[in-house]
Amino acid sequence: MQVAEVFRDCAEYFHRNPYRRWFDPLDSLLDAGTGTSYYRGNACHLDLVQWATDPVWGRIKDSTVRRALLEDGVPHLRAQLRQESIRLVLLNGRTVVRQVQRTRIADLAQVGVLPLGATTCALFSGQVEHVQFLGWSANLQSSFGVSKGFRRRLGEWLAEQVAEGRFNRQALTATSVA
Repeated sequence: MQVAEVFRDCAEYFHRNPYRRWFDPLDSLLDAGTGTSYYRGNACHLDLVQWATDPVWGRIKDSTVRRALLEDGVPHLRAQLRQESIRLVLLNGRTVVRQVQRTRIADLAQVGVLPLGATTCALFSGQVEHVQFLGWSANLQSSFGVSKGFRRRLGEWLAEQVAEGRFNRQALTATSVA
């Protein structure tokens, strides 16, 4: 009974009161680049660590705590990727790109850059079995210089990658990992 309640809660998250400041920028990118949306129910959000942390991840100072949480969470994420119909995983920001590389969830290669203010944003791609990974080094919610124009260009790049991958948009589950 409790498992069913947790599952239902997760499935209904974006119909209740999601953390919109975090998810809305990602949802706009999902829609522009893949035609999917958290709010329409054809995209989902996955975490490298399945447990809520207090303090939030970025404020956990002890690297052994972060490492232990990742070691616990990565097998769960790998199982989800193997067992679910996920075909595309989006990686938002340098931290999650590095964590995916370090934990060997996917081998990522830098495939380009986008201008971002006075600097650039690195673009990454990789694949594990049937799952394509696409990522970028800028965090859409907090990186300096992330403008509407940058988000538009990132959405265009994402759409190009999806088109080249010949993803069936009906079967595509775009996922952001944080």
